[in-house]
Amino acid sequence: MEIIDYVTLCTCLISISAYGFIKSRQNANEEQSAHATMVGSGVSVWSATLSVCSGFISSISLLGFPAEIYYQGGMMLWFVPMYAIAFPIVAFVFLPVLYNLKLTTIYEMILYNSVALYAPSLAIASITKIPITISIFITAFISAVYISIGGAKAGIHTSAVQMALIFLTMAFIITISLREMSINDVYTNVVRGRRLILDDFRLDPTIRHSVWSLLIGGTGNILALFAANQLSIQRYMAMDSLKSAQKVVILNIVCNTVILILYVLLGFVIYAYYHNCHPQIENANQLLPQFVTDVISQYPGSVGLFAAAVYSAGISTLSASFTAVSSIAINDVWKVYREYKKQPDLTNSQVQKAMRILQMCSLTSNHTQVSLELVSPLLSYSSLTTSQELKAAARTQQEAML
Repeated sequence: MEIIDYVTLCTCLISISAYGFIKSRQNANEEQSAHATMVGSGVSVWSATLSVCSGFISSISLLGFPAEIYYQGGMMLWFVPMYAIAFPIVAFVFLPVLYNLKLTTIYEMILYNSVALYAPSLAIASITKIPITISIFITAFISAVYISIGGAKAGIHTSAVQMALIFLTMAFIITISLREMSINDVYTNVVRGRRLILDDFRLDPTIRHSVWSLLIGGTGNILALFAANQLSIQRYMAMDSLKSAQKVVILNIVCNTVILILYVLLGFVIYAYYHNCHPQIENANQLLPQFVTDVISQYPGSVGLFAAAVYSAGISTLSASFTAVSSIAINDVWKVYREYKKQPDLTNSQVQKAMRILQMCSLTSNHTQVSLELVSPLLSYSSLTTSQELKAAARTQQEAML
């Protein structure tokens, strides 16, 4: 990375953090426990939509999906009709029950936070050539600063800005890449490499991607992520009405479709570029950073923009995750314990302080260690998209309970 890239990276991160800080100060006079746990805090529909989308369109998918398309082809385009099936189920079956219960917490898997911390660290380490260990600690530190200066409600607004940055960066990379090759070249190489096969209707369960596995399994995955996940529920509860929350879910069909198409296009472009000579990388998750370094690094600030997008995606997910974990600890543990001991209810200031302390502690302590000792060896042999599949399978119990 050149100096201009570091300037671009720092400018993007500081600007987003400043935006979150301003939003948190605007809400300083509204410091209620409801805002800390996001119940009915009155966030706009589009901000919540982009924020919900950014919760799972993170650095995990930003690195994993283009690599999956590169190696396995474009069958994942079948996710588009799957979105049209799954999201209405979330909006009109699950959400009315959850919203009317005014839930503040729901089960959340801790492993996801570790993967979310590892993914942007891996990308930055690949670009800057610094050790992955140092990159993880740097990412954890930046996330800690990001969380400390903004509240939960401000986090939704900043997540929306970060999602917009991801859209912009993906479109920028694809546009610049098409200057190196024509659309016809991309199409020819993709077809020749059998990456555009979209009609695999086989019922064989051992096939990695078939129409049935993507439609049926993908629907279960969406239900797990958007109907039985603390990150999503927390944002639905931020809406003033059930109708607004349902709009957020339905609009995610559009957001997820657009980002999926960008992922597929990027995967095709990368394949067309490397079709004669695959890059020498340690694992598939380094494919996109390597492509950015090889192709668009000649444009000043472009690598910094990509790094900012990866960091924004990771930090957005991490901040939402640790706010969710903190909310669970307060509402499901501390408040229950105080009720058991017949102690008075928590004051607003106590809730606010507890949220900050729990967010910082959970981020800076055990998740860095988990990322180093558990996630890194696991992801050396598989794409980050696999983590989505593992988490979805593990959440099946929660769906059944709901």
